[in-house]
Amino acid sequence: MRRYNEIGNWISIQNSYDKGMSWKEIRKTYSLSNDALSWGRKNGKIVFRSKSTAAKLAHQSGKYDYSVYKTESFRKKQSRCGGYRKNAGRCKHIPYTKKDGTIVDLQGSWELKLAQFFDYNNVKWERNRIGFGYLFEGKHRMYFPDFKLLDFNSYVEVKGYQTEKDDAKWNQFMGKLFIVKRKEINNLDVWWKQFFNMRW
Repeated sequence: MRRYNEIGNWISIQNSYDKGMSWKEIRKTYSLSNDALSWGRKNGKIVFRSKSTAAKLAHQSGKYDYSVYKTESFRKKQSRCGGYRKNAGRCKHIPYTKKDGTIVDLQGSWELKLAQFFDYNNVKWERNRIGFGYLFEGKHRMYFPDFKLLDFNSYVEVKGYQTEKDDAKWNQFMGKLFIVKRKEINNLDVWWKQFFNMRW
């Protein structure tokens, strides 16, 4: 909207936010509405932090004490309410026998579906064990894509939710990497045709 374009202090807003000010504090300090901040984010006026980064900044600034979430008593309390469950958010490990008789460990139903698709279509693949270096938040880390397609010298990553860390992995990856998300998993035949078009 035009009135949001006329806000002239987006740089100051970004600086305040980068120093740890919360969305709520930004609204109060600069007399902005949620709509104005949403417009600013969508139009590149302000870049918001990921939830994990925001949590770290809040903890460092002393606004919140996240150590309570690490206590056993808190976890037991949350488990009774359904708010915390052991291994929540982690994929189930599934032993899978490949077409050549090799047994591999897959993580979750999406990887299983993709492995079955590869075997059904006689695609030579293996569970990737090669790590690739990348830089994230000033630290050197290792990235291990899920699959390697042997005939195409390409790698495939199965991903349900994309994070800033994933962006860093993928943007710095030097080889051929293809990401399979929910849309592709639900229609692998279409994804496979697109894969052949992209790889040339």
